[in-house]
Amino acid sequence: MDKAFDEEDAREKEIEEKIEFKRRLKREQEEADEEEYDEENDGEAFDDEEEGVDGQGNGSAGRRRSTKNRKKLQEKKGGCCNFKKPEGFVSMSNKVEGLCKSKGFEKFVIVLILCNTLFMAVDHYESANWLVTLSEIANLFFTVVFAIEMVLKLFGFGCG
Repeated sequence: MDKAFDEEDAREKEIEEKIEFKRRLKREQEEADEEEYDEENDGEAFDDEEEGVDGQGNGSAGRRRSTKNRKKLQEKKGGCCNFKKPEGFVSMSNKVEGLCKSKGFEKFVIVLILCNTLFMAVDHYESANWLVTLSEIANLFFTVVFAIEMVLKLFGFGCG
């Protein structure tokens, strides 16, 4: 009976060691991801002072930007690019965003999707030539319209 308990304890200990090993690997990976140095050295408010190599001030001090702080800086600057968008571009983007969010636009897109579904459902084996031609034209039309919708939404809502 004691042997069974000892085996159970050994298995539990082995599992705990595996879990601790995985946690240690995860911490090391997170630390490695955060050790990306900032070459700009621009003194932004989101830069953190690094204490040193061993975390106690022993080693060379440097400047680093953690992943979380880098994302905050990107949001502050308006994306991953360091340039300001032209006013005309921003106002046009806001207008297109309003158009894409409107109920009329959404209903129009849904009606187009339903019509596209009907055209696809009508297609069958050995259909009449006029139906094949109509289906090909409709397919091209819906492809172009949905591509325009995609471009409008990317322009209005942004890529990121």
